[in-house]
Amino acid sequence: MPDDLLTIGRFARLTRLSVRQLRRYDEQGLLAPATVDAQTGYRFYHPRQARTAATIALLRELDVPLATIADLLVADEARAAELIAAERARRAAELDRVARALAGLERLGDGALPDPPVMVRAEPERRLAAMRGPATAETAAAVTSELALRLADLLDADVPFTGMFPVDLDGPFDVVLGAEVPPPPGTEPVVLPGGLVASTVHQGPRDTLALAWWPLLAWVHERGLEPAGPVRERYVDDDTTILTVPPEGGTAVTTQAIYPVTMSADPAATAAFYRDLLGLADTFASDWYVSLAAPDGGAQLATVRRDHESIPAGFHAPPAGALVTVEVDDARAIRRRAAAMNVPIELELRDEAWGQRHFICRDPDGLLVDVVELIAPTGEFVAQYVDDAYRPS
Repeated sequence: MPDDLLTIGRFARLTRLSVRQLRRYDEQGLLAPATVDAQTGYRFYHPRQARTAATIALLRELDVPLATIADLLVADEARAAELIAAERARRAAELDRVARALAGLERLGDGALPDPPVMVRAEPERRLAAMRGPATAETAAAVTSELALRLADLLDADVPFTGMFPVDLDGPFDVVLGAEVPPPPGTEPVVLPGGLVASTVHQGPRDTLALAWWPLLAWVHERGLEPAGPVRERYVDDDTTILTVPPEGGTAVTTQAIYPVTMSADPAATAAFYRDLLGLADTFASDWYVSLAAPDGGAQLATVRRDHESIPAGFHAPPAGALVTVEVDDARAIRRRAAAMNVPIELELRDEAWGQRHFICRDPDGLLVDVVELIAPTGEFVAQYVDDAYRPS
């Protein structure tokens, strides 16, 4: 053995690595001994290999993949810089994924399934210029992103995309992605039939869409309905996705609630008005739509930005010809609160013969709000509607 070679034990002490690590680096093709005794099989290393051994150990400690380490060991300075930059980008994406996962866990709270508001509405027929690509449950998100890039290259208009997926994601299937524009070359026309649908709005990154999909599908099943395909994702912007499920046998959908949705120039300000005046609380909030409810969940109200794409063209003007009636248990108390808020009063507090104590004010968008407390009607009013046969003698 040459005098300048070290046994694997001495080399391990020099590099502060274990013999087991050095043997593993040899097996993985990262660091072979300088020589191996043909008779004994003993491994010998040259002191100049110490820097390589330390580099490998550091990179493994940083969880750099073995293939990248192998490339780095033989790369020139420019190539090494490229490899390190690519690894930093990979780790940054991984950290971002972990951060989103932690955010999702926070949204789960005590472990219960999130309960985003579900709306039943009539969906219009949509004619799309679409592209499709083969996918599985594991590759659907990546295929959708690739289709979005290809579709954006073909379209001049900046319009929301709609993704279409089967209800059952077992086995291979086609992801279809389209936009409501005339089909240019390279796309196919796809017609999404209209009808009653159940939908909800997801606020957050698209890789957390499951937080909204599961509750929406559970909502459909809990009402004895079957989701029909394709289910749809309408990508309004980077952080807003409208999820839609057409239930099988849509006529079986029953009305769950009717509540006013005001059209506002500033939904946040309008929502603050109803929170402060009536004690409502947000059940959902985005920059274009806010829904509110009373603490017991009975009374509901929502406000939407009136120039939002979901509002038909020609109806973006301030509200007119409408009145929202709010029934409370103490109209006088709400009137005092309105005074403290400097709310415009259009009809001062008064008692009506038909059994109401009320006042009418205006919300920030000019919508009339009638705040009503039920009281006993006057005898004269009642007498108009009581049949003579039931009058006391």
